[in-house]
Amino acid sequence: MELGMMRILFCGINYAPDLIGVPKFNTELCEWLQSNGHDIHVVTAPPYYPEWKTPEDFKTWAYRSEMREGVLVKRAPIYVPRNPSGPK
Repeated sequence: MELGMMRILFCGINYAPDLIGVPKFNTELCEWLQSNGHDIHVVTAPPYYPEWKTPEDFKTWAYRSEMREGVLVKRAPIYVPRNPSGPK
């Protein structure tokens, strides 16, 4: 590891390809850090917002990994209610 390089674990429920709100900023931050020489790993959920529905190509009850713009993204399965409410 070179001097000044950090290894960063980013944990957050929203990340790309979700586009609205927090996922946009989470993704841009991680990609910027990666492009500036840092080793970034992300742990997040599958995309589901704003439709409150997981896209078919992300539906699974298993953990999965992918590379997005040089960032290692690990996705953990979550429950997404059809009709979100406080108790759900």
